[in-house]
Amino acid sequence: MAGINMPRVLLGGLVTGLGINVGETLLNGYLIMPQYAERMMAYGVPESPYSVPIFAVYGFLLGIVAVWLYAAIRPRFGPGPKTAAMAGLAVWFIYSGSFADFHLAIPLFSTTVPLANLGWGLVELPLMTMLGASLYREERDAVPATA
Repeated sequence: MAGINMPRVLLGGLVTGLGINVGETLLNGYLIMPQYAERMMAYGVPESPYSVPIFAVYGFLLGIVAVWLYAAIRPRFGPGPKTAAMAGLAVWFIYSGSFADFHLAIPLFSTTVPLANLGWGLVELPLMTMLGASLYREERDAVPATA
């Protein structure tokens, strides 16, 4: 049994992470930014210059984890978009669920913010995982080069 093809996990994960970062920029940077800015000013919390790079790195890490999970469950569930969507949903459940729990338990924001993030991620993570997983190949799946 061949192991996970880590170079392909990284390739697919970086593509997935790029998609996540674009999606999160649209959601958080434009659609719900007014609520963020209003609440942060109300609490006197200055914007951190590190927040964008930290979230960007985290987006790429989520992408790599999602494609790695796809590669890990692929032998059991088979290759393809259904398995990739399952991996994306698992990552969504862990990531978005903990985000929503925190924001609903400590109501710094209206329920719109965590619910928007939950709904957005429910679509974004499976789709982006399917995109990145489409680049994944097992080493035994690789076509041998002909001379």
